[in-house]
Amino acid sequence: VIPLVLARCGRQADRQLELFVDNLEPAGPQMIDVLISGLPAAEGTKLAHDIAFALGRMGLATVLPLYAAFAAASNDGQRSAYARALGRIGPDAGMALDLLLDRLRQVADDDARATMIDALTEIGLRSPSDLDALRTVFRASSNERVLRAAAAAAGTLRTGALDFLIEEFE
Repeated sequence: VIPLVLARCGRQADRQLELFVDNLEPAGPQMIDVLISGLPAAEGTKLAHDIAFALGRMGLATVLPLYAAFAAASNDGQRSAYARALGRIGPDAGMALDLLLDRLRQVADDDARATMIDALTEIGLRSPSDLDALRTVFRASSNERVLRAAAAAAGTLRTGALDFLIEEFE
């Protein structure tokens, strides 16, 4: 529904679609596919943020469909949108952590990197071995937003990230 409306009306329909998303969320899990299909079409807009927020509030029921969508995403923008939604779920989206870390190593766009790292921060890293992907980002990017996000994600390991942070900031 969302991609169809955007295709026909363009960004002029954003406000109506935002209201639509707000009304879909209380309908529950049967609306997950409708919301997920709208994310790529709304990529880079406030509507995409609203959809991600709604999916995040639906919680655990959205993890598997979002995981599948993230795995099948064809570009960094789509991966970024799905990652944002997974991050909104928080620690319950932990099953997506390995896939997020793997895709993070491949992302070239700094905005997508920062969004994916923000999702990792919201989900939380499990062990110091998760820091390898962040190390790749630290060495590939000089973007301050990306580096701050990577430091915050590493910080979810608390003292487990100290050696990593000292090494990367030397």
